[in-house]
Amino acid sequence: MPLLSAAADTFILGAVVSLIAFAYRGSIPAPAKNMRQPKYWPLITGLLAIHTLYMIHTISFKTPPNLFTELHLPLSMPSHKIRATLLARTGISGDDVLPEHIEDLLTRLNTYDLRTYFVRFGQNTVQECEWCTTFTEYAVYTIAPIFLSYILEAALLGLVTIRGSNREMWRSTTIGVLILACSVDAYWMLTVRVTVDQQDVTMWYDTLWILRHALFTALPLVTHFVFPPSFTPSPLAIVPQTNLTLQALHRRLQLLKFTSAITLRVPEFRQAAGNYWETQRMEGKWAREDEGINRFSDKTGRGIKREVARELALKCKHGLDI
Repeated sequence: MPLLSAAADTFILGAVVSLIAFAYRGSIPAPAKNMRQPKYWPLITGLLAIHTLYMIHTISFKTPPNLFTELHLPLSMPSHKIRATLLARTGISGDDVLPEHIEDLLTRLNTYDLRTYFVRFGQNTVQECEWCTTFTEYAVYTIAPIFLSYILEAALLGLVTIRGSNREMWRSTTIGVLILACSVDAYWMLTVRVTVDQQDVTMWYDTLWILRHALFTALPLVTHFVFPPSFTPSPLAIVPQTNLTLQALHRRLQLLKFTSAITLRVPEFRQAAGNYWETQRMEGKWAREDEGINRFSDKTGRGIKREVARELALKCKHGLDI
């Protein structure tokens, strides 16, 4: 027997359990070997606590309305019988009328297609979208806010896996899970087969709504508290690779020195080298004689005149401690 109400009891129980869990797991974990101190751990933990309470409140108090589920009516019941049931449940006499939005909903439920849309897209879509007439229009009206909710959840996961959270390496995985869930959510909603004549019809919009919000609640928590942290490699781990790279570079420099000596002994190579350096000399001469280049280099303090070039060379020498 509920103490307050089923929704209130669910919210209170979920909030208490969540706060106890956050108090137990919310302290900053001691950094293990080769692991950075989680810089934003308290901030992210507080953000997730607020998000979790909000999601529990949404699941407890803001579930999508469903006329058939709340009244335990079959989907195939005619609209006039649904109206009579509502009048009997609310205590309104038969001559009175129900609220306008309920009357509009019952009028729309006179068609078979609208009943299937009720199962796919929920009562709010069928009741509120006055301009919708086709399957595509109802689908766009329903899926647009769902896509927006996935985008907001992706932004939250981006904050949970921000640099300094020690969960950076899980960003691609969590976003991939979210994209997969969004694709399955939309595909199932648009393609699932709905039969009105069945006794027990699964209200797919409501079911997917519950699963979606359960995912939105659990995925950030699992990412923050369950997934192993990102480790930074020890500086000693890159020493062997650095040594191999330096050895290969040393061999190449030696080969370059020998190649330069061999070039001058072969007439063809010597002629090609002479042509190359002659081309470089001519291009350098053109650059030094260009007034625009001279003005620009003087403005930037990197003039090509002998005195300026000598001063720059001395600065480079002192900077390299040669």
